[in-house]
Amino acid sequence: MTINFGIVGFGRMAGLAHKPNIDATAGAKLLAVCDITPARRDAAREAGIPRVYASLAELLADKDIDAVSVATPSHNHCKIALEIARAGKHVLSEKPVARSADELKKTIAAIRKTRKLFTVYHNRRFDADFLAAKKIVHQKLVGDVVLFEGRWHLYGSAAGFGVKEYNQKWRETKRFGGGILLDLGVHMLDQLNQLAIGKPTDVFATTFGGVWAKDCDDLATGMIKFDDGMTALIETSGLTKAKLPRYRITGTKGMAVFNAEKKCFDLYLGNTDTPTKTVPADKPNMGINVYKGFVAAIRGDRSKLAVTPESVVTTMQLIDAYVKSNRTGKSVAITGPRVK
Repeated sequence: MTINFGIVGFGRMAGLAHKPNIDATAGAKLLAVCDITPARRDAAREAGIPRVYASLAELLADKDIDAVSVATPSHNHCKIALEIARAGKHVLSEKPVARSADELKKTIAAIRKTRKLFTVYHNRRFDADFLAAKKIVHQKLVGDVVLFEGRWHLYGSAAGFGVKEYNQKWRETKRFGGGILLDLGVHMLDQLNQLAIGKPTDVFATTFGGVWAKDCDDLATGMIKFDDGMTALIETSGLTKAKLPRYRITGTKGMAVFNAEKKCFDLYLGNTDTPTKTVPADKPNMGINVYKGFVAAIRGDRSKLAVTPESVVTTMQLIDAYVKSNRTGKSVAITGPRVK
């Protein structure tokens, strides 16, 4: 049985990730696209997509479509996801799936009533460098971890990433769900939730904007405490010219530092200033696993769903805590159940 997909929003991520992943997933076919921008509809036709629509309503009326991927600006992901599910189609949403944990929980509950599948494109759970970091933590290769550092550093405006035919500045505009915390920080905090052995208890964070983004953040940095004694420092920045390592892991027996040039972690074990061991991180990134699991789940094996929406709730709680801590200048407690 072939699962026919539609995509809402044929922008940069649709071209870079969603179309290629659908094309490469056995049993999946990209049948249709809808986009409000005429030039992007032309781009979809040029890419060989059989059916191109100007509205979501037209796409949802297509009875041949089984599942729809949402690749629009971030502010309307939940609204569109719910419309898709209520139209009788399964849903895959780009990240950030929501703008808050509360919005996500309400959307999960509403989509559950439709009995349609709902997943999120958290492809960074399957990055080679992150999986190597997770191995180091879970196998205690540097002992019990006391400090985990994750950074996404770059320099420049996010506007250049968007397609020129649409509003290129939406990633830097609050009302569109812009800002580097929701754009890239959500990846890093989602990885942290998957990697951490303990449960997050407290967050202290600060954000800064006004350089590239006029009404939201260009930098977000925070510390997260866990109930097993680990502390994490997670930072995303569009203001960094001299990048620090993506990951550093400090444990009771040594330290692991990601070496981007060699695509490995250098482990410093014992009383030494030079690496004593390496952990490779050179395999391809496998964001396609989100699509493979989604298709398998639609076909009947729901255990194959690679990213459950419930597993993203804690991610969004951490986002909420960054925002609140920055606003209040105080540490914010993380409460409630945690799903990974």
